[in-house]
Amino acid sequence: MAQTTLVGQEIDDGQKVLAHLAAAHIDVSAAAWIKAEDSSRWHLYIASKTVEEKGWDDAYMKIDAEIRQLQDLWVESDNVKVIGATNPIARDLIAYQSKHPKRIPSRFWGYRLGTLDVEEAFIYPPPSFLESQRAPAAKADAP
Repeated sequence: MAQTTLVGQEIDDGQKVLAHLAAAHIDVSAAAWIKAEDSSRWHLYIASKTVEEKGWDDAYMKIDAEIRQLQDLWVESDNVKVIGATNPIARDLIAYQSKHPKRIPSRFWGYRLGTLDVEEAFIYPPPSFLESQRAPAAKADAP
């Protein structure tokens, strides 16, 4: 993903990753595709309480293992940045979600998220909304 413009496929694939992590019972407190000012690449930032509970290495390995199970995604391990739910970037993502509730990823043109200078970001809806989207499909599959 060397381009500087994020396309719909990456946004959709990010949502697939988040839904898969929720199904695997891995906490995702907030998530966003972020293009930092000093980077030519987009990164999928995933904020998880697992970082604080189990440590960064364990959280990253769990999330990476789940992403690798998914097929035909634009999302690759080197595009993912796992951060703790109390990280300043995560706190700003969560604050943005509560101020701007959306059902789809929303574009962020602010200057900073936490301590990160941001060129642009696409912030995913809160995990509770993503879970509510997944729940009806699970009920439909039930006998």
